[in-house]
Amino acid sequence: MDGGPVAYSDPETKVLCGVITRSHIHAGTIGSITWAISKGALSSWLIRTHGPYLTNARNSMVRAFLAIEHRDKTHLLFVDSDQRFTPEDVRAVVSRCTRETPVVGGLYVNPDQTNGSHNPIAYSLEPDGFHQLDMGPCRWTHPSEGDPCIEVGAVGTGFMAIHRSLIETMPGTFSEPCPWFAEPVFGDPPKMIGEDLGFCLRVLHLDHPVLLHRGAKIGHFKECLIYPESFDQPILPPEPSEVPPPAP
Repeated sequence: MDGGPVAYSDPETKVLCGVITRSHIHAGTIGSITWAISKGALSSWLIRTHGPYLTNARNSMVRAFLAIEHRDKTHLLFVDSDQRFTPEDVRAVVSRCTRETPVVGGLYVNPDQTNGSHNPIAYSLEPDGFHQLDMGPCRWTHPSEGDPCIEVGAVGTGFMAIHRSLIETMPGTFSEPCPWFAEPVFGDPPKMIGEDLGFCLRVLHLDHPVLLHRGAKIGHFKECLIYPESFDQPILPPEPSEVPPPAP
């Protein structure tokens, strides 16, 4: 069921998984991480907890990625504590995450409490600000029918790969203490936007595209495990017999 090892075309590719959580990590997310580590899609993982300031936790994770003990890592993969994914999902976004396209997000959804639909966590950038996409342009396309990646205005940090070159470049343009993630006032009318949108806005300012990989089909634990209605049946990771500890 779980196939063979995941191989990257560049053998130097090493991915640090950064999990942001308020309190605990879903068992399904831990299972996904350990499965990806066992297949070589992830090298190691870190945890950062957050209180009312999620932005601080994300910037703390970036600083940990830049620390000397992780200098061999080429990519940082942000994962929320309620996601389910496969090693191939990791490989898909990381393989498209390069110096030229340094931000690639997987496709996952949130339920809309007002109408029961599933809305993708991906946005277009319009003259008046960011607008959440509907499921139409996000439907997964087989590679034989076109590129599974599309350019968008922003993707969510629940499953987001970032190339090291971008992380190292941003402090030269954006000031401390938050050169990566921030919650700026933006749009018409102006309003504060979330740290994921603020980060992607900075990426676009640096003339880099933000990609949404429609082939990386990520499960999202809410009241139950949800997938966009266009997704195939999820492939579930085996239950881990032993959970490796996160890196210090």
